[in-house]
Amino acid sequence: MKALSCGSFWPGAGPVLPGVRLLFDRGRVVSVEKCSGGIDGLVMPSFIDGHMHFSWKASSLSAIDLSGVSGSDQMLSIVGAAPSSPDPILRGIGFDDSSWDDPVLPSLAALDAVSGDRPVVLTRVCGHLSLVNSALLRLVPPETPDVDRTEGRLTEGASLGFSRLFPVPGEVLLRNMEVLQETVFSRGVTGMGTMEHLREADMIGEWDPLLRTAVGVFSIDAPALLDREPGRYARWIKLFLDGTFGAGDAAVEGGYPDGSVVSPVMDDEEVAVLAGIAEKCGLGICAHAIGARAIRQVIGVSASGKGPEVRVEHAEELLPVLEDFPDQFPGRVSFCMQPNFVSRWQMPGGMYEKRLSAPRARGLNPFGSLLSRGLRFGFGSDGMPFGPLNGISGATGHPSPDQRLSVGQALGAYTLGAADVCGFSDLAGVVAPGRPGHLCVLSADPFRGVPWDEVSVEATILDGAVVYGDPGIMGEA
Repeated sequence: MKALSCGSFWPGAGPVLPGVRLLFDRGRVVSVEKCSGGIDGLVMPSFIDGHMHFSWKASSLSAIDLSGVSGSDQMLSIVGAAPSSPDPILRGIGFDDSSWDDPVLPSLAALDAVSGDRPVVLTRVCGHLSLVNSALLRLVPPETPDVDRTEGRLTEGASLGFSRLFPVPGEVLLRNMEVLQETVFSRGVTGMGTMEHLREADMIGEWDPLLRTAVGVFSIDAPALLDREPGRYARWIKLFLDGTFGAGDAAVEGGYPDGSVVSPVMDDEEVAVLAGIAEKCGLGICAHAIGARAIRQVIGVSASGKGPEVRVEHAEELLPVLEDFPDQFPGRVSFCMQPNFVSRWQMPGGMYEKRLSAPRARGLNPFGSLLSRGLRFGFGSDGMPFGPLNGISGATGHPSPDQRLSVGQALGAYTLGAADVCGFSDLAGVVAPGRPGHLCVLSADPFRGVPWDEVSVEATILDGAVVYGDPGIMGEA
């Protein structure tokens, strides 16, 4: 047996306990007992990232990182200086024009001028918009929807499905996934919900990661699941019902300040067909729904109490939908939300205010309302940026005081709550005898008021073994 002694221990609910010794056998916790002394920092359940795009994040390890770009000119300069690589396509990922002083995107002609005949795709941080040059456009089949060949823009299905049209070479992607798994461990994460095309879902299944994994298979690949097994990790069919605030195409309540109105991208019949496929395959529905109109549409799938379970992704404009149901909310629904969206876009003067208005922006991401109603929800990062500690301040520092969570509530949503909405029932309970030994060690205790940006992950334990950090923290029992 292995043992871990710590000065401070949080089991996933309730107060922090001083002086605890945990014993592990065959990957599970067998004893939690009092002790004196032990390692510094806070030992707690490991994080679960409820919403990632693992293969997309892995492919970005071979792409240009555009997350620090401050404008169009800088982005063009980086593209022009990019070295050659084994991938014939130059891929750039992560720009966020909402943070630029001048948010004008480069034109097709400007991108052509710096890239020449090398195909280029530059994808926005949300994944719903990509800039491409003429060399790349010549490779895109003429019947492909969501392609603006005049401006060099791929939107929605074309952008989100780019890796399906032009996959990263398999050997490169597999190597990058192995590297990314180590990065995930370094963030204190031992499980994930990830949204994938069927090719990448199959690759993950063949690779068999150490990470506890649940996969949402994109709806474009759903019909293929009727003729085969979904795969060992498949848990949902993933639908996109609207766009994003950044791209200005989230299906919000009423409309936007400029008078534009955005409808969900699927009609009710299309959603019903996909729900039927999910039910036949024994899967749930996992729906990207940011605006209230899209959220209402997917919740309608579960209103009868029949059909597949529904998980709503992002649900940023959820408050008007909650107000539709003052007494009882439809069952069989859970939510996976992103506190990093709050810290990145919801603070005063942020992107939400620019797209909507200050009053409407403050009501987004209503974590407190979900909690007070006892609804099932958990957190994920969506990779923007990846890592729970990078964005959890958005939950405890929400600009609307009634939507803020306590430290324990925020950590609970990123551990037990995220495990619950990913279907990891054995990780959805507090750390106690019989539970898998999935833990992490934080450098400092946020329950004592230590700011989140001063807290880091010191170690990660998966099935009772250290997968990140100093193996010496574990001793023989």
